[in-house]
Amino acid sequence: MYPIRHVESSHRPIYLGRPPGQSTRTDRLNSEAVQWEQPAQPPAGAQAKWPVVLPADPPIRVLLADDNRSSRHLLHTLLTRWGMDVECAVDGLDAWEALHRVPFEMVVSDIEMPRWSGNQLVASMRKSLVPSLRNMPVILVSSLSPEAVVREFSHWNGLYFIQRPIELAELVDMLRLATGRS
Repeated sequence: MYPIRHVESSHRPIYLGRPPGQSTRTDRLNSEAVQWEQPAQPPAGAQAKWPVVLPADPPIRVLLADDNRSSRHLLHTLLTRWGMDVECAVDGLDAWEALHRVPFEMVVSDIEMPRWSGNQLVASMRKSLVPSLRNMPVILVSSLSPEAVVREFSHWNGLYFIQRPIELAELVDMLRLATGRS
């Protein structure tokens, strides 16, 4: 597992993953392809199983907001195979509307999206009169630099950031940290 850097701000913390360029792993995730070492082939006739990352009964409800279809599909597939119940939104406004239709435990959101950005979504959630939205953990995913994200989001609480391309191990760590489950 990789350590998570905790960056203090004058208000609330935002959690940042490992700085770019420190990885030699083959499990990088981006919108074009997923490449990671596969486990040994199962015996003939056996079904290969994906690990359940955050075991829960019922499964954790996650709202995934990303305007890039490939990224959205890839993250949806991973989160679902890891045992989560995932609903997708195509941008921040679509996510905001979904948050009022169905209860979720967390949000995974891109930052740069049309109509409403991730920043507008987080601001609306944190200013909401609904306590579950104000306190819901949000994992922000973007190619923006960690410094830019800290500048833009450090005044909000309960935020976590992963820089693209996403490391699968780092995503798992963030999911566990954000939900408080292991």
